[in-house]
Amino acid sequence: MFSSLVLVRITFSISLSLNTLFVPTEQILDYPVSYLPILEGHPQSTIFYPPDKTLLIRIPMNDPHGVTQCILPSELKSRILGIPGFPRTPCLPQAQVYHIGPTISKGFGLFSTANIKLGQLIVTERPLLLIHFHTTLCTKNVYKITPHSTTSMMSALSGALIDLLVTRMTPENQRAFLALHNAHPRDWEGVIHGMFRTNEIEVNMGDLGTRFKAVMRDMARINHSCCPNAVYEFDLPSFSARLHANRTISEGEEITISYVPLEISAEDHASFLERNYAVPPCTSLCCARTT
Repeated sequence: MFSSLVLVRITFSISLSLNTLFVPTEQILDYPVSYLPILEGHPQSTIFYPPDKTLLIRIPMNDPHGVTQCILPSELKSRILGIPGFPRTPCLPQAQVYHIGPTISKGFGLFSTANIKLGQLIVTERPLLLIHFHTTLCTKNVYKITPHSTTSMMSALSGALIDLLVTRMTPENQRAFLALHNAHPRDWEGVIHGMFRTNEIEVNMGDLGTRFKAVMRDMARINHSCCPNAVYEFDLPSFSARLHANRTISEGEEITISYVPLEISAEDHASFLERNYAVPPCTSLCCARTT
């Protein structure tokens, strides 16, 4: 098993540099994982792949509103690019009403610079990276390993692929990602994987399902609250996330979201936050009321 993990790490271990070399628009991620053919010089819209292929792909190819490095099955790529008018221009806020600043005990956060109304659009942005998690971490037919070893293999493959996605980013997006907080500095898969675990959010793409994880630029700075004053959603036609106020937010107030569903028990809520985000147990009235 150890040799298998080493193979995965050697295959995808790439030294990060802000002076990124040219990378192809798409790469096929085939099994076994040591085989990674590269496609270059083909227009994204004219390439056809069998539906079981997993792709490393930039969506959109080029756009002034930003691009996202993705890991997607080719079938989902075709459905996304087949949306009429894709990618549509993201709906932007009328004015910027927030800034990123230090908090007392939670690192950086988002703070309002004006009074924000209920339902007002606060942030719109495309993800730095987006992963279709279930497909990406499929390890069937690669190794005959035990269930316990499967967990380790999936973790190794996850870390290696995220490393690869970051090397494919533009220098500007690399700098934004590498500046994010890491609540898992001892993550055995490395700094990049720890930063992904700290800042990823689950993305619901409607008919395409909810098994997507994304890391945003500014929205990754939003801290958790069990009584959040904002909520986010993903707009598939524009391939962008939108953050709205779910109550009135006063000027100078920190903008927050919930990292986990509020319906779960307070005990599970606290355990999830501490395990994934190193957030200490909450003592707010919201948690006390959660059952």
